[in-house]
Amino acid sequence: MGKRRLAFIDVSEVGVRMSERIGLIAGAGELPCVLAERAAERGKEVVVIKTLAGAPVRPLPGARVHDVFFGEWDRIVRTLKSEGVTRVYLAGKISREHLYSTSGFDARFMAIVSAAGSRNDDAMMLRFVEDLEREGIEVGSQLDYLDHLCFEPGVLTSRRPSPSEWEDIARGFEVAKGIAALDVGQTAVVKQGGVLAVEAIEGTDRTIQRGLELGRGGAVIVKVAKPKQDLRFDVPTVGQNTLEAISRAGGGTLAFEARITLAVEGKRFVDAAEQLGITVVSYEPGLEGAYS
Repeated sequence: MGKRRLAFIDVSEVGVRMSERIGLIAGAGELPCVLAERAAERGKEVVVIKTLAGAPVRPLPGARVHDVFFGEWDRIVRTLKSEGVTRVYLAGKISREHLYSTSGFDARFMAIVSAAGSRNDDAMMLRFVEDLEREGIEVGSQLDYLDHLCFEPGVLTSRRPSPSEWEDIARGFEVAKGIAALDVGQTAVVKQGGVLAVEAIEGTDRTIQRGLELGRGGAVIVKVAKPKQDLRFDVPTVGQNTLEAISRAGGGTLAFEARITLAVEGKRFVDAAEQLGITVVSYEPGLEGAYS
């Protein structure tokens, strides 16, 4: 039997050949930048579709960026396909208000909206996801790259909620889960058992402002995931803007659902909350018992 010859492979060349190109349909805010940077750190080549003016908010090193308005859906799909993208991620805020106030939607976009039969988030987003999949483009879970922004259950800041605040957190969680199940919103503001505001089309920050103004500060804000949250889109998110909205309106306690809510700045989010005097809780039902 002859000797077997060993073939040595240049690993660096294999890395280049195996580099995967992924797509990112980016809305407003910091989240698209974080996802793109995380993907790049893992050796991915990122093709960014920048759907709104001013987003992403900072340069994305190594990314291929295309400015395409989100209403030009056919052009978005054609751009992804021309770039050889077979897996795409959705990240960043595109307010539902844009659907009522912005013109310039193409025929493909309008056909998808019409087929959804409703302008609620899930119905429409699922139609857009299905359209991408028909074109051979899979939509990935945001947590593929953003799981490091989630927290385990616990009080994240030095100050703990008072007994009455724990009661308001539990009440707010129940209310927010109720409206989330109806695909209305994912945030509730509660004070002394009274529900001051629930989120609708205006978004989280304006809901916080409205609720805290009614409660004259010191209320509890609770943000949750939908009961059957689709991790490909609309994962609950908090960030510096959330903290600033709370601070401007008189301060309060912020609780968000543990393990699934994205805190955009990660550990820096907690540090910023401490500086603003805002109590932050990564919550799951029953957590209050561990702190009683």
